Amino acid sequence: MSERASPINPTATAAGLVDLRAPEPGTITLRAIAQGLSQIHRWAGATIRPVSVAQHSLLVLELYRRMYPTAPEGAVYAGLHDAHEYLIGDVTTPTLLLISEGAPGAWGALDAAKARFDAVIFAALGLPFPAAALRGAVAEADALAAHLEWLKLMPTACGPSPFAEVGARWTRILPPIISSAPWPQAAEAFEAAIAAELHRLNWEVV
Repeated sequence: MSERASPINPTATAAGLVDLRAPEPGTITLRAIAQGLSQIHRWAGATIRPVSVAQHSLLVLELYRRMYPTAPEGAVYAGLHDAHEYLIGDVTTPTLLLISEGAPGAWGALDAAKARFDAVIFAALGLPFPAAALRGAVAEADALAAHLEWLKLMPTACGPSPFAEVGARWTRILPPIISSAPWPQAAEAFEAAIAAELHRLNWEVV
């Protein structure tokens, strides 16, 4: 019997094939990231109106700008914090908890994969891997975005926000409007925003 490649590797993207076992920066493009994220629903589609990971990423970018105005160089990382999901999808916390019951190392393995994909994505876009402090700031903006999304998008039957603590820390931040958009529009907005941040960083370096 002839040996065939596993159907799960590589994975298809808008830019072609990316080998998940050994991803290469040359196979990754901003446009592919934008198209992928714009077609993945946040919260596994449980929201009262559809919102994509691309739109969530733009929300995190804008919140980061408002939360950390003296560190604008981190905004691009806020926008790209979920970029790996265009390759592996949005694995929700309840799903991961369920998997972890039978495979205790699953959570750590997924985190390691995300970090590996992030490093390749940053390299593809000409970005250094962010320092721990910056990653922490982006995580805080991400948690605040999750809190606002829970308040504005989740059905009331889901109960109070699990992210209320981070919301209480940032009550002075005026939240942006969270709206739905067709995926081509969301992809275009995401690509334009990240491209603008990359251009601004290059301009500052020069």
